Amino acid sequence: KAINSMELNMDALKEIQTRFYNDFPAHEKEKLYKFATPSTMKPTKWSYPGGGLNQIPGECTISGDIRFNPCPEVLRFSLIALEMK
Repeated sequence: KAINSMELNMDALKEIQTRFYNDFPAHEKEKLYKFATPSTMKPTKWSYPGGGLNQIPGECTISGDIRFNPCPEVLRFSLIALEMK
């Protein structure tokens, strides 16, 4: 038996994004600064060793992008990330 690392990563990413959007909702000053979107956390690249279509990948890496509105939220994110370790 094997664990499908891509499925496991999708479940983990869903939980991480849920926490992120709960911790960093839309900021009240976004309209004042004319920001089009709130802070975001998006996966942008998935990497895994190749293989056949029916081969379960044993490892998978997700890379992404985090954007904060307004920027002082970065410090609060760093503190939350340290608590998650």
